[in-house]
Amino acid sequence: MESAEGAKMRSSVISIPVSVSERWGFFSIVALLFVLPFDLGPTIKDLFFASAVLFFLLRVYASPLPIPKVSLLPCKPLDALLFLSLIWGMVSAVDAIDPSYSMSTLLHKMVKQYLLYILAYFFITVGGSVNQRAKLILLVLVASTIVMSSQAIYEFLQRPVVLNRVDGFTGGIYRLALFFVIALPVNLVFALKGERQLKRICTVASMLGFLGLFFTFTRGAWIAVALAGITIILILARKKAFWTAAISLAAASFVLLAFSSVLPKMLVLHPGPNDRTRVEVLLQGWEVVLSHPVNGIGFGKKSFEMYRPGEQLEHTHNLYLNAAVETGFVGLGILLAIFGVVVFYLWRAAEREPPGERKTLLVGIVASSVGFLIVSFFCVNYYGWAGKMLWILIGTGFALRKSAESPGPIHKRV
Repeated sequence: MESAEGAKMRSSVISIPVSVSERWGFFSIVALLFVLPFDLGPTIKDLFFASAVLFFLLRVYASPLPIPKVSLLPCKPLDALLFLSLIWGMVSAVDAIDPSYSMSTLLHKMVKQYLLYILAYFFITVGGSVNQRAKLILLVLVASTIVMSSQAIYEFLQRPVVLNRVDGFTGGIYRLALFFVIALPVNLVFALKGERQLKRICTVASMLGFLGLFFTFTRGAWIAVALAGITIILILARKKAFWTAAISLAAASFVLLAFSSVLPKMLVLHPGPNDRTRVEVLLQGWEVVLSHPVNGIGFGKKSFEMYRPGEQLEHTHNLYLNAAVETGFVGLGILLAIFGVVVFYLWRAAEREPPGERKTLLVGIVASSVGFLIVSFFCVNYYGWAGKMLWILIGTGFALRKSAESPGPIHKRV
């Protein structure tokens, strides 16, 4: 048997200070969240992701302190659904048009973003200062909003004409619009409920962000941000008048933004070149679903291209229809269940939380999630950088929810 001195020496060799692994693991998540929307290539993003995984493994296996179960299981119903989605993705990949490609895409994209959900939750809860770490996560979005919107405004002022669409530092118009859908609700909540200095900063950031969003001229993103704002009002409202105003604003926003663009007499539903193409793609996607209703044609953009060669179609411009195309109605049902669980648990946690910092943070995350789910009716960017940002925020939200349910600190050092 190993002596006590030998065990102690072995522990001192393979273990590292808990504070180091937790601190640098959390820093890796924060840094990754900041760089995800930037057009920097995959190298630096993969580096931060690998760093987060490494420090997670060091904390779990090289630390003498035990890992409390609460730091590994964010939400059992959601965890079970995520596991089920992976299993079904593998099942559908077996009969995909290109099984090896679909399986590779599944393991590379879906697994990575769901792992980020676990990592974000873990590094926030295991450190003990849940509110402070969650707040820092959201402040990253405030900082990136200021950077992105400043660049977007600068781009527009170089040629200040209507429909001069900008992309900031994202490398794409729709990428920038999607970033604002995720980030602006957080800025708005801090502008409404943050501390005095933070409120001022986020008010300015929100104004810059709305200008940047407007200059993308992406109407689906406008609708999503408007409804995310309604979500904030609905959770924070205490008087009947606020509810009435919220419903009226939601209806007005939908009518104005869905049926007219920034130019008078240009209707979104008007059969213009772009809109007709989108309708055609939606119809083609529906035909694919009807021909492969159970398990779809497989994950990835190339699956759609291989199914309809020569048409240069990568997706259906609708996340939910695209999920049915790739994994059938079963996969779509699992995806909707995942989103339903996320919104249900986090919305309920935000509503039940008394006024304070944790409620502010929860409301921002819920509003961002709702905005993403709305904009997904108009685009497909779930299994990519935007999905990774979303799941980091979801992991943060469930860490806040868990800390609200716990009578004492989630993790107490000994």
